[in-house]
Amino acid sequence: MDLIYFLIDFILHIDVHLAELVAEYGVWGLCHFVLNFVL
Repeated sequence: MDLIYFLIDFILHIDVHLAELVAEYGVWGLCHFVLNFVL
C-alpha cells in the first residue's frame, strides 16, 4: 500500500521530485539514476 502511495505521489509531483534529484545529484547523477532504473 505504501508503494502505491509513493508511486502516485511521485507521478503527481514529478516536477518537485526531479528538482530535488537534480539539486542533490546533479544532471549526470539524474541521468545515471534514470538509465539504471530503465535498464
